[in-house]
Amino acid sequence: MLAALAVLVLQTIDYLNFAIDDVFITLRVVENVAHGRGFVYNPGEFVEGYSNWLWVVLLSVPAVLSISQPATEFGLLWAAKILSYVFALGTISLTYFLARRLFSRSSLKDVFAWVAVLALVSCAPFVLWAMSGMETLACAFFFTLAVYIVTVIFSGNEPLHSVP
Repeated sequence: MLAALAVLVLQTIDYLNFAIDDVFITLRVVENVAHGRGFVYNPGEFVEGYSNWLWVVLLSVPAVLSISQPATEFGLLWAAKILSYVFALGTISLTYFLARRLFSRSSLKDVFAWVAVLALVSCAPFVLWAMSGMETLACAFFFTLAVYIVTVIFSGNEPLHSVP
């Protein structure tokens, strides 16, 4: 567990300032949504300039709460990074519980679960995209959640809330 945490923290620090230009497209649309101009890149031009509707909606909440680019230069970018990282932490947690479920008949299920988590956080692209501010980790979270739910449905075992 400590190894996984150390790897995650070190990579997070290394990728802290990573941002790609695509995030700024989303943030501009978010600014327009937050100011009532609609889901557009340029006000008055009704052209859809985004491919991540849910991410735009989620980031519109902090933008409406005045955590926007004009108010704080990088406030909305950091809000996007934090939200992306929260989804990354959720994906890591779900990976632990999913691996534990998949190896539930083994006496080493906890070991296998931590190895799965260590493998995930050791994957540099995973942590890099967690710091990107993009919707990538939200997609990873919802995919992992769907896989976990399917294993619960088809295994007949106790659901996540009963796992100690």
